[in-house]
Amino acid sequence: MSNRLLANCPKFEALISSWQKGDTMPFIYDTVWDLIKLEDYLTEREDIDSSRIGITGESLGGMHAWFAAFANTRYSIVVPIIGVQGFRWAIEHDRWQARVDSIKDVFEEACSI
Repeated sequence: MSNRLLANCPKFEALISSWQKGDTMPFIYDTVWDLIKLEDYLTEREDIDSSRIGITGESLGGMHAWFAAFANTRYSIVVPIIGVQGFRWAIEHDRWQARVDSIKDVFEEACSI
C-alpha cells in the first residue's frame, strides 16, 4: 500500500498513532469486524434462528463482545464478563469503565463512519 493510501485510511492512521503514542488500541477494530462478519454468516444460515444469536466473552473477549454488540445491534443478548478489582469501589468512584475511557477516540471515530 502506498503512503498516499495510508494517509487517507482512518484504520491505518489509528494503527500508526497507536504505535507512535500508545493512545489507542485499534486492534479491537479488527476483532469487532470479525465478530460482525461472523454474525452476518450465522444470520444467512437456514439452520440458525437469527433472532437467537447472542455473544459473550471474558476479559478481553468480554470487551470484544461489548464493542461488537455496540457496533452491531442485531445480537439478541450480550453477556460481557469484564472484571474489576472491586465492584463497589469501581461504581462509587466511577471507574468501572476505565478501559472504555482509554479508547474513547476509537468509539468516536467508529460512530462518525
